[in-house]
Amino acid sequence: MTTTTSCTLNGQKIDIDSAPQKPVVFRLDPTGATKIILGSTIKPTPQEIQQETNNWPEGFWDYMNTADHSYTMDNYQQAKDAYIAAHSLLSSYVRLNTALLRTYRKMYKTAIDEKRFDEAYKEICEMFSILPNEVTDTDRKKLNKVVDVLKKTNPDFSWHTEPLLLNKKDKIKPEKPTVKTEHAVGIDINVYKDETYNPDNERYSTLTTQEITPNGCVTIENFHIGYPSTKYSIITYTKQGDIVSETDLQACMEKSNPFGMRVCSMGEYFVGCSEDLQLFLWSLNGNLIAERKVKCDEVGSVRYIAISGDAQHCLFTIRGKIYIFNQWLHTQCIWNIPYRDRDELIEKVSYKVNYNTKNVLIEEALTTLELIGHPTQDEIKTQFRKMAFLHHPDRNPEDIGANERMKEILASYKTLSGVDVRTALEDIEQSITLSFAFSPDEDQILASHITLHAERIYLGCYTGKVYCMDLTGKVLKVYSTVDGILGIRERGSYLYIWTDTNMYVLKDDKVINQIIHPTSLFDDKLTWSEWGFIFKSDRTLILYSEDGTWLGTIQFPGSPYKGSIYKIIPNMAGLVAYASKQRYHVSLSFKAL
Repeated sequence: MTTTTSCTLNGQKIDIDSAPQKPVVFRLDPTGATKIILGSTIKPTPQEIQQETNNWPEGFWDYMNTADHSYTMDNYQQAKDAYIAAHSLLSSYVRLNTALLRTYRKMYKTAIDEKRFDEAYKEICEMFSILPNEVTDTDRKKLNKVVDVLKKTNPDFSWHTEPLLLNKKDKIKPEKPTVKTEHAVGIDINVYKDETYNPDNERYSTLTTQEITPNGCVTIENFHIGYPSTKYSIITYTKQGDIVSETDLQACMEKSNPFGMRVCSMGEYFVGCSEDLQLFLWSLNGNLIAERKVKCDEVGSVRYIAISGDAQHCLFTIRGKIYIFNQWLHTQCIWNIPYRDRDELIEKVSYKVNYNTKNVLIEEALTTLELIGHPTQDEIKTQFRKMAFLHHPDRNPEDIGANERMKEILASYKTLSGVDVRTALEDIEQSITLSFAFSPDEDQILASHITLHAERIYLGCYTGKVYCMDLTGKVLKVYSTVDGILGIRERGSYLYIWTDTNMYVLKDDKVINQIIHPTSLFDDKLTWSEWGFIFKSDRTLILYSEDGTWLGTIQFPGSPYKGSIYKIIPNMAGLVAYASKQRYHVSLSFKAL
């Protein structure tokens, strides 16, 4: 690697010789580091616990978690069955009924689109019988349409009543959409629209990076001033959320066009890297502090950049390699991420085989569910419910093998779901095609973080591991979960680690809260504040305290394409949210209990 380094002091550019010694290059060794396992069990969120006073029936959340997971995997039949099982235990839970209604609609609309009207009729009638109070005119119209088609195409079909009458109440709409809020006990959330906001002067922007500093909030925003023209600016806000200064970064962009920019938490500098591996350190007033050209043999571009709170250290990563720099952008050391464990090397194992026997998996599944012959899907479903009811661990607390038995029953039902058993068993020759795919022996870095004075450096990887080390490269701790790491942040006494849809809140290396989020937790979906953090999803904001306790949920009016929140500026008392031609002020107040 060769470098050219310079810095700017008092407005004068000064060349700095490269570091006097060659940087140390070695592979990080996690041997001897403390191992912390992050649980993967999905539990009811704090919001759900706050909202409901029910004593949850035994097994209820097992069914709910299975159903939610199946729905996200587009396995709607399995999701419906699990939701129904949960509904049989607790029929008054609002979120469950909403999820079950949504699942039924997915299933009958798919059946209508594929002209399987018999199945659509069956699903709609079942939905009406289980959720009579949740259906709407939309569902009644669909049922009438399906009945009309079946009358014309199926001479044996008989419909015992006249077409369903529409409920006029369903057509009543509020005169003006309003902001909807939910909040935890002891907390008030007040939202009002800023009538003084002038949408004619609105500039649509994208937050490139945002940081909460001791003096307020600092953002680097990309303003869209007419395609394809853009403009970058550094905007600093007070703790009350008011703009105190704005600096045009056009000169910086013309020189380097950096990406992956990060502002230090002390709010004085930011770092960025261009596509040709030109690294820059700038002050927030737009002055270039240091720059360097990095040439290396690694294939690929810079993935992730981080900077310590005091701006004395920064890093960037290329694939599985980490470069650590000091405040003058001299290379201090180069690390390689640890090798994967042997059981992580093979991601997919496949082969192709032809055989002239019956499908062994289906036969085993039928045996497990105690089915014979060629059962229909209705018979399979009925038998599954019967077996699940009889062998559920909650009903057999003294049976140590109940858990494994239940897993076998669930796996067998999954194998048989949607399968034409007769065809599968009578096929003389079947072909199973799988493909071999081996992953590289090195892990891939997906996230990074440096603490205030670089006491700890965190690296999050594809395999779900987070390595915590000091500046010498000694691995202090290894956190592990089952999903790839998307982000890491240490704030005060809390450590936050998040994956695609999970956030783990740790204190003293113990998980004190695990938050499940319905959409991917990328940087633009997560905003930090002095009082906690916010998840953003289109028009919805979910507010949490520092320890991950749910504070409240805000849903703004509008459609997914009009009214979505595109920028959040936190302040000491709450936040300011920007939507299309609207600005909202949100304040939080905590009541004495």
